[in-house]
Amino acid sequence: MKPEGNILVLTQWSFKDALVQAYTLPYVDIIRHIIQHDRKIIMVTAEQPHLALSKNEANIINKEWESKNMELLALPYKRFGIKKFLSAFGQIIKLYRVIKKEKIKVIHAFCTPAGSMAYLLSKITGAKLVIDSYEPHAESMVENGTWKKNGWAFRILYALEKKQTVRASVLIATSEGMKQYALEKFDIQIKNYFVKPACVDMEMFSQQEKNITLLKELKLENKIVCVYAGKLGGIYLKEEVFDFIKACYDHWKNDFRFLMLTIASKAEIDTELERTGLPPDVVISKFVFHREIPQYLSLGDFAINPVKPVPTKRYCTSIKDGEYWAMGLPVVISPEISDDSGIIERENTGLVIDFSKKEDFGKTINRLEEMILNKEELQIKIRNTAKKYRSFDIAKKIYTRVYGVSEKLNGNLLILTQWSYKDALVQTATLPYVRMIRELLSPAYKIIIVTAEKKQIALTHDELVQVNKEWSALNISVYPQAYKKFGLEKFIIYLGHFQKLFQLIKRENITIIHAFCTPAGSIAYLLSRFTGSTLVMDSYEPHATAMVETGAWKKNSLSFKILYRLEKLLSKKASFVIATTAAMKTYAREKYGAEIKNYFVRPSCINFNHFYPRPKDEILLKELSLDDKLVCVYAGKLGGTYLRDEVFDFVKACHDHWGNDFRFLMLSDESDEEIERQIKRVGIPADTIVKIFVNHTEIPRYLSLGDFAINPQVPVPSKRYGTPIKDGEYWAMGMPVIISPDISDDSEIIEKNEIGVVINLQKKENMREGVNQMETFLNNNKKEELQRKIFDIAKKYRSIDIARNLYPLIYGE
Repeated sequence: MKPEGNILVLTQWSFKDALVQAYTLPYVDIIRHIIQHDRKIIMVTAEQPHLALSKNEANIINKEWESKNMELLALPYKRFGIKKFLSAFGQIIKLYRVIKKEKIKVIHAFCTPAGSMAYLLSKITGAKLVIDSYEPHAESMVENGTWKKNGWAFRILYALEKKQTVRASVLIATSEGMKQYALEKFDIQIKNYFVKPACVDMEMFSQQEKNITLLKELKLENKIVCVYAGKLGGIYLKEEVFDFIKACYDHWKNDFRFLMLTIASKAEIDTELERTGLPPDVVISKFVFHREIPQYLSLGDFAINPVKPVPTKRYCTSIKDGEYWAMGLPVVISPEISDDSGIIERENTGLVIDFSKKEDFGKTINRLEEMILNKEELQIKIRNTAKKYRSFDIAKKIYTRVYGVSEKLNGNLLILTQWSYKDALVQTATLPYVRMIRELLSPAYKIIIVTAEKKQIALTHDELVQVNKEWSALNISVYPQAYKKFGLEKFIIYLGHFQKLFQLIKRENITIIHAFCTPAGSIAYLLSRFTGSTLVMDSYEPHATAMVETGAWKKNSLSFKILYRLEKLLSKKASFVIATTAAMKTYAREKYGAEIKNYFVRPSCINFNHFYPRPKDEILLKELSLDDKLVCVYAGKLGGTYLRDEVFDFVKACHDHWGNDFRFLMLSDESDEEIERQIKRVGIPADTIVKIFVNHTEIPRYLSLGDFAINPQVPVPSKRYGTPIKDGEYWAMGMPVIISPDISDDSEIIEKNEIGVVINLQKKENMREGVNQMETFLNNNKKEELQRKIFDIAKKYRSIDIARNLYPLIYGE
């Protein structure tokens, strides 16, 4: 039985601690993407005084987490001892109340100290218990000399480790050996047991050139550098580290340096320098925040991980090794450290040595020298080791098995759209997701894509034959029907279409109908009712209300009444709902009276191999006469859900401000007659507007010409619940955007991250202010830095990985 309900994530670390930032939050984020959005996650931290969050910092985090249905609860930290137990009673009472108030059904604890409190809370509340990062902590504290084996701190924690092992519904250990440890020490046979080592962000920690600025700053040019990111003493060796560094210095002399990224005191380091006789400039000690560590690790030629080789370290996980490997660094490590010593020895990506045996140092250093000489080839090998043993894909697979939907879908699949095959909404907002689903289903299952072909871009017979020939290898086919606008004619014609689809579903043994957007979803609902097929509603947004709010329909019209009614029915019928914003769940409850269970959120994701920051295309600049011009770009339509006159009022304001230095580049199929009419209406030179229609594959080249972009969606209430593809494409190109408030989550993202201008574009009096704000914004930011910042936002909110993480929760074995 999978743990269901709201989740309390319990840690014993401060929010700012690297153990939360690098070792907890990434996993919580994975769980957030796996579980339904309506399941709340409350994360508890233990704030040490020197790292404690201020009230304002905690409020900012909770504001940011609202959209993810997450909350941070920061409690004070106490060391394991009398004060810990006294304060624990108060904390347990507080957490008990939180569990009852928030209807917490699962307590997910990281490491056994947090697991001990989680065990007690689980006992008194009945919540399911998940122990993550399951390692022996009590015995480790004895082995490293912090506790005594006959001390009550050891006895209590050891007893609680045994009890939480028995009670836990799921145990996620950091090494294979921990299962045997539980059997030998606790006499417990663990059933739901998974192994997840300390995974590493392969983008953050990546093989890279040495940072030139830091090389000069730290005087490490032309030096062989050993790096170490960690503490001295406790579970780590101290004197042995400096004995090894002394041997390195004796071998390489002044060509060698030791870079320590540590909080160890200068006095502590000076003592070791004096003891070993090392020159002071050989050791460079510096504390840096975790996000800065990769650029310092880039300076290294090899790394050390001097964990004390005590018995319990066989069952733990070393974050450092994964980070070193991801950077392509060979590692010198003690024997029997987690699974890592065995991996290093087996893969020949470093050296395993007993740091207490000085007589072996010479042989080790000679081997290191050989490795450094073959650095480029070795780096690739080590990086591949990191991917194999430390990728976050390991964690994703485990958490999916623990928290994912119990019964996933398999069978022949009908993909239903109301767009033409050549339309960008099929090419970029449908087919990439269909390909993902294809990878999840057995190849034997067929996928049929239904399109609604508009005359001007309809597939010809020969094109359809070619398209189906290309898709046939994937057991996918395209089934086109004629498009009709929503209305009486649509209903009359669709009786025939509906009958054909009904016959197709029966003939092809279709068991799942997956619809994109509610107009297609409405048809899918009716088909699922008549055929018994499972309904999956994707790109779930309010369409009927949006058509009324933008003036396309009347509220008393037949079109609105029918579609709104069908939206209400499909919201209750769908087995899975994939919305584009979190807020749509509340809308469904308030407007449709639907309490959706299997609810997921996927915005319009972007292919970063296609859209990414790049220099302006020089050929196009000259071809379109945009050299030395400030360019605003817009890729899209006018009218309907998009503003029309207001766009040209804004262009007029831009021209009034920048004069002939300004151009408006429209990537649109809008008629030349309409553009000319608008130019005359607002009174601007004809060459101010450059209009061209291009295929979607060509759009990034043209977007590269822009200095900023505009998203002129009509700021009506229903737009809060949709997702604009355009914003993701603009962000991926590194472009700031001007937008009206309350457009999807995007207006808030732009405002909060300072990557554009949010102003009501319906109000003509706002135009000048919007132009002034954009000019100030562009002047206050260096273009390359701004591009990087905005692209990072695109990766955070529009990465295709969001979809890749989502569809396996619905489809597959």
